[in-house]
Amino acid sequence: MDDEKWERDDEHGRRERMETMMVWRLTEELDLKPVQAEKFFPRFREHRKNLSDIQKEQREIGKRLRQKIGEEEKISKSEVTSAIKKITVLRKKTVDVEENFLLGMDDLLDPLQMSILGMFKQEMLRE
Repeated sequence: MDDEKWERDDEHGRRERMETMMVWRLTEELDLKPVQAEKFFPRFREHRKNLSDIQKEQREIGKRLRQKIGEEEKISKSEVTSAIKKITVLRKKTVDVEENFLLGMDDLLDPLQMSILGMFKQEMLRE
């Protein structure tokens, strides 16, 4: 049990460090003014939470399938089709959430900053 707690704490610490690094990089890359940063980061955190919720749903679908495979249960074609469709819907939802977030920044960021943010997010996905 102690090992599991340590791993959770370590993972939590790693996430916090990554979040701090991302805030620093975004502030620098976007050249955010303090007033902009005050408004930007709460929206950004909400956006990240929305994406995290979608990813969690995707992982749950995959986990259920892997569990059945691991237990050597028979998986029906309809179960596979349903899982694929659900994941596809979630991927589309991710794209919509990304688009709404980026385009919704037009009241806070100038066009150059919006472009940089879009490119930054693409780089983040690759890392």
